[in-house]
Amino acid sequence: MNLKTLPLRGFAAAVLGWACWTAALGQTDIPFYGPLYDSSGVATVQVWMSPDSVEALLYGDVGYAANNLFPADMYYFDPAGAPSDTALNIGVRLRGNTSLNSPKKSFKLDLNEFVQGQKLYDVEKLNLNANQNDPSLLRAAISWQMIREAGLPGTRTSFVRFHLNEDYMGLYVNTEHMDEEWVEEYYDSDGGNLYKCLWPADLMYLGADPDDYKLVVNGRRPYDLQTNQGGDDYSDLALFIDVLNNTPNSEFPCEIEEVFNVADFLKTQALEVLFGHWDNYSVNKNNYFLYHNPQTDLMEFITYDLDNTWGINWIGGVNWAEVSPYDFVGEDRPLFTRIMAVDEYRSWFTHYLRRYAQELFNLNAVTPVVETWQATLAPHVQADDFYPLP
Repeated sequence: MNLKTLPLRGFAAAVLGWACWTAALGQTDIPFYGPLYDSSGVATVQVWMSPDSVEALLYGDVGYAANNLFPADMYYFDPAGAPSDTALNIGVRLRGNTSLNSPKKSFKLDLNEFVQGQKLYDVEKLNLNANQNDPSLLRAAISWQMIREAGLPGTRTSFVRFHLNEDYMGLYVNTEHMDEEWVEEYYDSDGGNLYKCLWPADLMYLGADPDDYKLVVNGRRPYDLQTNQGGDDYSDLALFIDVLNNTPNSEFPCEIEEVFNVADFLKTQALEVLFGHWDNYSVNKNNYFLYHNPQTDLMEFITYDLDNTWGINWIGGVNWAEVSPYDFVGEDRPLFTRIMAVDEYRSWFTHYLRRYAQELFNLNAVTPVVETWQATLAPHVQADDFYPLP
């Protein structure tokens, strides 16, 4: 990908005369990492539960273990090894999709399932991700860090040793959970609808009835409402998809900006291309969130699940480093194709590609971070019996 040859087209005109541009609206707060996402080293999470629960969690039916919480106690030790905090009577279950059948499981720790309001450093849920497809264990963490450096909402991460009773389960990526607490932290409001969008969430128009978007595929909704579930009102999503798909080209820029934060989507898409994040919306109609921000009345696009990046690829015959950033798309992806068809948007996308390639993807900046973390993680990886297993 030669960024020096990318066309700028109407970039100067876009900067000076774009009447509909709303980039200044709805600035995102980027919270500090805090003690639970300490990057000074590797922390330890110790969980104790009954032997029967361990048997069911690790060796029973994975579907049951992924949908039912087992009671446990958790003790957190900071990277220096000092006891730091405790959460008793928490819930633990398996998490993930394809990873459920991997030897190294991923886990969700729900601190307030049985004790209402219980938190650890103001966090209610922990995701301990095995990231079994990534032998470096660094791809998601580095990607999230770059997203945050770009001023976008990015999940906080850290590295932890996970112990279940007497057994060392391995080195994990502690990944911030995205729910109403998360959106309140990043958007100063948790009142809007948050949709978790998984395959095949292509944002194609299905009809004017909001209930049309409550379809179920593989036992779940592709557009799965995470907040305000009592109301189960998909009107905002239906409106957004209607505007996206049915607005005439001549009216599209102004109309889409009435319902969608285009600016942050362009930044996110530029970063996803640079990450080689093919398991995303534009290629695989997968792994993103939409949040209807009450402060701006705009839908926000939030990327998700960034371990299959930086050269990891399940799609044969494709080298994502050689794919044109303007063709980083599958069939029927209106959010990508319609926005890229607008010259001004395309020019901003080009600008962000160049900017992030120079500022964030500079080898002089990335290499020391990778080398430092490799040295820090090495002894914990060497003790991880599950590490070499896919």
